[in-house]
Amino acid sequence: MDKNYLFEVVKTELSEIFKCNALEFTRDTCAADIELWDSLNNVKMLLQLEKKFKIRFSGIDASSLENVGELVDLIAVKLIPNP
Repeated sequence: MDKNYLFEVVKTELSEIFKCNALEFTRDTCAADIELWDSLNNVKMLLQLEKKFKIRFSGIDASSLENVGELVDLIAVKLIPNP
């Protein structure tokens, strides 16, 4: 799946969760940049994205993410079918 498309979908989902304008999100956006991005909303975000893309994040995945760009890259990897 195209990462630009994934980024746009993720931006839309994040704007709903964090009640922000999707234009506020860039690949470099991190939790410190968004007022409502706390630990509870982080869990909500991951669960919503798992449901949206039909993927699963491990605890290591979730704790290693530093910004939206890394989140999009991780989703892209998880969407690649395993042989």
